[in-house]
Amino acid sequence: MQVTPHGTWGTAVLTVERSNGSNEWSALASATAITAAGFATIDVTGVRSVRLRVSAAEGSALKASVSAYLTAFGGIEKNDTPPAPIMLDLNSLASYGFIPCARAHTVSINAAASGTWSTAVVTLERSNNGRTWAALSPAATITGAGWTAVDTTGIAYLKASVTTAEGSSSNAVLSPSHAVAFPSSGGSAPSQWEGVIPIVAEEGGNLSTGTSSGYQFSMGNGDTADDFGAVVPTSTVAVAMGLSCRASTTATVEVYCGDANTTTNNATGIDVALSGQRSNFTVASTAYNGDAGDWITFRTTSGSGGGGARVTAWIRER
Repeated sequence: MQVTPHGTWGTAVLTVERSNGSNEWSALASATAITAAGFATIDVTGVRSVRLRVSAAEGSALKASVSAYLTAFGGIEKNDTPPAPIMLDLNSLASYGFIPCARAHTVSINAAASGTWSTAVVTLERSNNGRTWAALSPAATITGAGWTAVDTTGIAYLKASVTTAEGSSSNAVLSPSHAVAFPSSGGSAPSQWEGVIPIVAEEGGNLSTGTSSGYQFSMGNGDTADDFGAVVPTSTVAVAMGLSCRASTTATVEVYCGDANTTTNNATGIDVALSGQRSNFTVASTAYNGDAGDWITFRTTSGSGGGGARVTAWIRER
């Protein structure tokens, strides 16, 4: 990890902790603390996640950016390569560069000029496909050397463009770094879509609450029933659902979860509804918690028609 302070580092201490998939955090086998700017190397063999926690506060206002470089077998993993610096000609309105945001919740950009930065303005825009661009909300501009932090939750790319030219020849280097925010109460704040797993089932005919009491979906060979389903080998939460039909219809399909080694199932309260539509999805406002060994199945709880349907539940390990 490379730690860069946005001010003078005096008494602050960052403690590094480990987790293997839950919200329970513990000390590393070799206790690690960061007490100054620079590089810290951490052995994460067998560790799924690490977090940084402020364990001793600074005496004055101070923030720090952390760039993590994941290495394996002596090389940098492709998906964890930090963003490359961008060189901009501050005297050219045609000068621009791109910053991939990946899964970062925050991108911090350190701007440095090779000459005097006076009137130049660099505007940041966002995109999710790398082709169409829109203004950030709130708008973000860089008007001089120093740090700029941008909330990039749900954003795939940033574009930095010179929108007001410098009066004299000057270049700027923008050095971006990714960061994941940790709330003050502890625990991580990953995207809810990280590590989601789809479970898909299909119905070859119309949706109907009267077909197998609504338990009409199969997962490969046409077998339908209310007392078994797809077994999940780890503790999970149901994140979202999707439903697609051959024809527009009005109906509701819900996820049901069965207890390990029993034939009893429970409604999860997570469903997806069509209202004169062919397809729709829903994101769970309250996730259903399942245990390792539970099985998942689907049930049509209202409506009919559609001429054939595919339903998907998206789950994530907790």
